[in-house]
Amino acid sequence: MKGYPDGTFRPDEAITRVEFAQMIMNLDPTSTETAPFSDVEGHWAELAIDQAYGNKRILVYKI
Repeated sequence: MKGYPDGTFRPDEAITRVEFAQMIMNLDPTSTETAPFSDVEGHWAELAIDQAYGNKRILVYKI
């Protein structure tokens, strides 16, 4: 695992969708699905988010 750019970890802070997806990427099977989130395209963790979405680790809820 890598920490933040300054080399620190922040264990008491909530993790983001990106951090979660990146952490589990190597544990999940690969996926060819594309996440429907508008803020993902071109993001450094786009592949991890797509894979997490394809494996139903991240869901879309419509209210």
